Amino acid sequence: MRSLTSLVETYNLNYTGEKIVMDMRRDVYTHLQSQPLQFFVERRVGELISRLNNDVTIMRGVLTSNISTLLQQVLTLTGAVGIMFVINGRLTLFILILVPIIMALGAAFGFLLSRYSTQVQDEIAQASIVSEEVLQNIREVKSFVREDYEVQRYNSALGRAFAATLKLLRIRTIFGPLIAFFAFGALALILWFGGREVLEGRLTRRPIGLVHHLRPDSGGRLRHPHGPVYAVAGGHRRNEARV
Repeated sequence: MRSLTSLVETYNLNYTGEKIVMDMRRDVYTHLQSQPLQFFVERRVGELISRLNNDVTIMRGVLTSNISTLLQQVLTLTGAVGIMFVINGRLTLFILILVPIIMALGAAFGFLLSRYSTQVQDEIAQASIVSEEVLQNIREVKSFVREDYEVQRYNSALGRAFAATLKLLRIRTIFGPLIAFFAFGALALILWFGGREVLEGRLTRRPIGLVHHLRPDSGGRLRHPHGPVYAVAGGHRRNEARV
């Protein structure tokens, strides 16, 4: 039964993803066709193609598998908190006090992820611009023996894209372990408070096991969809500003 539902889910997610890509590319292309000539004078073809292809592909992944995973984890944690509230409201309120702290930390890193994701996509677009210009005007490049210069120019664009990607990678690398560290700290505080409730007779030992649903690796799993989500946020602002 699980294999069947997994098959249906995989097919539906992939179908939805491809349909989203097709619809978004059609909408972006239609929007481009409605722009005045001055719009195309001010922007290079390679940049527009990058937005039409790369940015839409990133959005496809987020709007299917990543959103599905995020919703799954949120529903699991919400259910666990609901059960905890029924069993012991004091412990649940203590847990909820800790939530805004981790959310604030996630929002701060989210801003950085969105910012650097936008920068990465911009640099990749610049590399696409260089390659598109050279290949479209390859006769002129050959005529003036500018091959080495154009290779160097493309390498420079790739180098900037690589440097921007490394910055984004550093933020993502720090984000995961730091969230996990705070999650472990929150778990320790929850167990300490729960232990006090047990000693004072307001809670039995068995319900403490429900904290298992709020363990750090559950919180850690929530962080994985965030990178692509913030990449889409950056891509959306990028498209809004320039397309």
